[in-house]
Amino acid sequence: MSIIKKKATKTVTGYNIGPNQAFVDPQEVFKLAALGCTDKEIADWFEITTKLLNDDFKSELSKGRAGSISFWKSRHFAVGRAYQ
Repeated sequence: MSIIKKKATKTVTGYNIGPNQAFVDPQEVFKLAALGCTDKEIADWFEITTKLLNDDFKSELSKGRAGSISFWKSRHFAVGRAYQ
């Protein structure tokens, strides 16, 4: 019995930034910010500086963090109401 494997292609959008031309996907920046990662942690992940991260991905960082804050606020509210 032979097994046939099909290779899939994946299209990823992003930017090459910084002196090293590091590839940074804005969706991944958003997700990491939503998980609560700090600017330094995200910048280290992509091997860029925090200044480049803040300059080029300010909206993704703020949107990710806003979603994260509202999620955790709702969780704290739900837990607090369970004890009343």
